[in-house]
Amino acid sequence: MITVENLSFSYTKSPFISGMSFCVSEGEIFGFLGPSGAGKSTLQKILIGMLRTYQGSCLVNGVECKNRTI
Repeated sequence: MITVENLSFSYTKSPFISGMSFCVSEGEIFGFLGPSGAGKSTLQKILIGMLRTYQGSCLVNGVECKNRTI
């Protein structure tokens, strides 16, 4: 299960992802759609623990993504 609440992330001083929230339940099929530069790859990097300097909460199977070990 994936739970994202009030996610914000920035590579610079201006926000790149701002206020994103969603939930993906067990067994649900979910996809990322959007134009180039929309933050799809950045969100995936946050969810696998590569980017840890985000604000808000990102849980994958109940574990906060910034606390995951790669």
